[in-house]
Amino acid sequence: MIRIYSDLKDSTKKMINNKINDYLDIYMDFYRNLGPEEGFSSFFPRLIWIEKQDKCIQTMIELDAWTSDDHLHRLKPIHEMALFRLLCFTQDYWKDHGMHVGENYEDEEQTDDEYIMDNLDDIDLYLHILFQDHDFRWVAQYTQEFMKDPYDFENRMNINLDEYTDLMPNDIREEYLNIKKSLYPSDISINKSGGEILSFEDFIFHIDRIMEYFSHSITLKGAYKLLWNEDGSAKNEKSAQQLLDFISRFYCENNNIDITPEAATGTGPVDFKFSYGNDFKVIAEIKRGYNNLKHGLEKQTIQYMLSEKVTMAYFVVIIQYDNELNKSQKMIDSAISIKSERGLTIKPIIIDARQNKQSASKTF
Repeated sequence: MIRIYSDLKDSTKKMINNKINDYLDIYMDFYRNLGPEEGFSSFFPRLIWIEKQDKCIQTMIELDAWTSDDHLHRLKPIHEMALFRLLCFTQDYWKDHGMHVGENYEDEEQTDDEYIMDNLDDIDLYLHILFQDHDFRWVAQYTQEFMKDPYDFENRMNINLDEYTDLMPNDIREEYLNIKKSLYPSDISINKSGGEILSFEDFIFHIDRIMEYFSHSITLKGAYKLLWNEDGSAKNEKSAQQLLDFISRFYCENNNIDITPEAATGTGPVDFKFSYGNDFKVIAEIKRGYNNLKHGLEKQTIQYMLSEKVTMAYFVVIIQYDNELNKSQKMIDSAISIKSERGLTIKPIIIDARQNKQSASKTF
């Protein structure tokens, strides 16, 4: 049996499953006699049918089997889509042929079970009690929203799109998984020293890993797409700051590192401050490639370092246009001079976020 989302007797649920199985048998006969295209293609989005025909056929066979056995089966979104479309298709067929069902009015003295048993051909009833929600119908809209703003999408929209990948075309599924993987750095969650940070070197080891993963996500995992608008224009610095915050937060929590976006200093807010207790801390600034990087590195970042009393900082530059690439060597030269003259360590990280990028980022 498939699950029924209504408080009904088991015998009523069994009758509902039998009725659904009767509908399915009609299309199973079409499948056997006329082929899969005639039998099942109408019950799936066209591109899903074209790309995943074997999966679609298996889904229909499972629905037919599940509605006729005694095990309790929970439908996956692709099953829900197929069953929903089958019911709607059947309902439309009846209406087109002058067959009217579902017009009986509920007697106040009837129980829910009695009413359903009197209206087993009322497909509107099934559309209400066979599905816990209709999220499967809006996968295209959900994925578009995710691509626009993937940060904290699951909590914000109350849906886990991982459960709906069967209903995504292959290219959309690949793009979704790439972005999801770039945002959730499971491969950098390993702790050093058993989870305890014992020295500044241990602390920097973790911050280096965060920055390396941030760079890797943009240059090689497709996260650079999150830094561009749909019209092809580059987003502002806030989008890059938001991306680093999201990518690093899980890792920081897992390693007891505090991350403070837009931390207040005596000379204004620095983009990020990473700290471990009162012992170790560094700051990080993120700049777009078109900015006045010389001023940002030699003036602004140094002022933040002196205000926060830190000896090390990260200066992250997001390159989005070809004419910004020649600035990278100048940043490295400036960092060397600052180290020599003032004893302050600034790590320039140049990240290639161009849409036509070919090379990886450069880190000094």
